[in-house]
Amino acid sequence: MTEETEETPRALTLGNLLLMCAFVITVESLILELKQAGGGLLRYVIGVPLGLVTGALIVPWNYQLARFLWLRSQRFSKRAQDAAGLGILALHIVWIAVGAGLGFLLARLLIKFL
Repeated sequence: MTEETEETPRALTLGNLLLMCAFVITVESLILELKQAGGGLLRYVIGVPLGLVTGALIVPWNYQLARFLWLRSQRFSKRAQDAAGLGILALHIVWIAVGAGLGFLLARLLIKFL
């Protein structure tokens, strides 16, 4: 016999939206930089998958680090939990900037060698 369990649907949080931004901004900055430099088809064919992989690596690292910090803050006071939440928000924003920078650097690398 199997027991069916109902899972409650998870809400879309600000953290999830910022993680999506960190994923998309890597590819977007790469495409914008290639377009500005007059990139050819080969640059796009190689660059877009590289941007997707980079974004796909940023998201789990960011999620695991934020989850670790949040779970560690649960044993402290409400004020410390609020401070940890603000720190996690800042961490998400930093990862968005890192994603944009990595997309830019990947595009520059492709422009230089292709």
